[in-house]
Amino acid sequence: MELHRNKTRSIREFESWAQSYDHSILNSLLFEPSYKLMLAEVHKQARGKSTFRMLDIGCGTGTFLAKCLASGLKMEVTGLDIAYNMIRQATYKSEQIGPNGSGMSFMVGDAEHLPFASGYFDMVTCSNSFHHYPNQLQSVREMRRVLKCNGQLLIVDGHRDDPLGYLIFDVCVDAVEKHVHHCSRRQFIKMFKEAGFQKVTQRMAGLCFPLLATLGKA
Repeated sequence: MELHRNKTRSIREFESWAQSYDHSILNSLLFEPSYKLMLAEVHKQARGKSTFRMLDIGCGTGTFLAKCLASGLKMEVTGLDIAYNMIRQATYKSEQIGPNGSGMSFMVGDAEHLPFASGYFDMVTCSNSFHHYPNQLQSVREMRRVLKCNGQLLIVDGHRDDPLGYLIFDVCVDAVEKHVHHCSRRQFIKMFKEAGFQKVTQRMAGLCFPLLATLGKA
């Protein structure tokens, strides 16, 4: 029951944020550094492949997927978000950016119950939304399920093990948003392995807002 209430709170928060999301100061402080980190990894995984399917969970207004296609990668990209208003904004954005927008599709959905066949995607990404997921292990298991053999999962979230990160994410963010959980490095590794990932690597990035990237190979 408590997990359901927390999810409902998150949905309400992001539904109301959708209209101003792209103008938030967090874009320059947090989101853009995350996108840069993820885009480098996506290029590494997609380079040289004739077909590459990627799913971005918690996609917001679709900015990261637009960047992927604008970078010249030939990909089939899908964005999923639990907030209808975010998906509406993402769909509108894709219609405005010209030919590249035709390579994107968006849908409302829950990370705990992904509406895709098993083994469908080459890569799954998730940035700066994982701390909102009430059942994080179940979400990672679902991400693992929809990946092909040797597919990659990349989750980027606040690095709460860093002293500055602890102050930002475990103190300030928790006080404002409430009912969120930023995983430690050890918690991410344990969760990925419990979900069935064979190889898990991590790296840190970000200055003003420390970031932790966790990459798992299915």
